[in-house]
Amino acid sequence: TLFDKISGAADTLEILRASENDFTSGGIPDLSGFTSLKQFWMVNSALTGQLPASITTLTNLESLFIQDNDLIGVLPENIGDMTALRVLDFTNNKMSGGIPSSIGELTQLSYLRFINAGITGSIPVEFGNLVNLRYFDASSNMLNGSIP
Repeated sequence: TLFDKISGAADTLEILRASENDFTSGGIPDLSGFTSLKQFWMVNSALTGQLPASITTLTNLESLFIQDNDLIGVLPENIGDMTALRVLDFTNNKMSGGIPSSIGELTQLSYLRFINAGITGSIPVEFGNLVNLRYFDASSNMLNGSIP
């Protein structure tokens, strides 16, 4: 796989962009070794499966673009560990479940988009901690309740 081929550079790679491909072999593998990664772009790349829990170990990651895939499952409960995250986009996936309350720990986040992503439930009150948020679009989901 692509990840096997670049694993030798895992600890130094800062930008990984492989959008508009056909990675039908599965989903996102364990990324815990990619400690220097700042940008991860896998847009419209036929990714399937769940977000690996190891994605939250990418504490230097600033941009995560994984829209237009077939990812399923829930957002990791400890997504708030990704404190350098500024941009998060998982639009047009087949996720389930709600927004974890730990999202409020992403105080650097300025752009959050998850249109038609299958997100359900209410927006957690901790969402109010996103003081740098400038763009938020959660259209076409199954959210309810009030906006904090």
